[in-house]
Amino acid sequence: YVLTCTVSATPAPTDVFWTRAGSGRVDTENSGTTDQGLSKLSGGSVDSPSLVIRSVDRGDAGAYTCVARNSIGTGSSPTVTLTVTYRPTLTVSRTNILIEAGSSTLLSCAVSAVPAINSLYWTKDGVRLVPSQNPTKYNGGSESVPSLTIFNADVTSDPG
Repeated sequence: YVLTCTVSATPAPTDVFWTRAGSGRVDTENSGTTDQGLSKLSGGSVDSPSLVIRSVDRGDAGAYTCVARNSIGTGSSPTVTLTVTYRPTLTVSRTNILIEAGSSTLLSCAVSAVPAINSLYWTKDGVRLVPSQNPTKYNGGSESVPSLTIFNADVTSDPG
């Protein structure tokens, strides 16, 4: 992906670089390499002011600014926001839970996605749970509250 920067200055610029909000100056020299052996980042220089980001991933998201300097002073571009989209990842804190009959438990779930998820649900034995249809038994398990609370666990209906 290329973040384009065109510099026009008299006298000519002596330094061109990119900054990233929260990280400071973008280091194109020590950016690592891609799976293909290419430099992860390139550009951001007097000869090549645009910033090239190869194999873009979530860690590249952020607000970038191109900065140029010459003997008269420093100028900067408007901020360019790079948003990296990715499929949802879900993390649960425990995969096996043992509780006593009549107890309640929380099945913790954290979700990360860009764009935000528009659907989330839990299943039990392959059947979708709809907490709103049984609010005395379940709470949560939705886009806004991904974790699921099970109330009054029952030996016959809740294992699984």
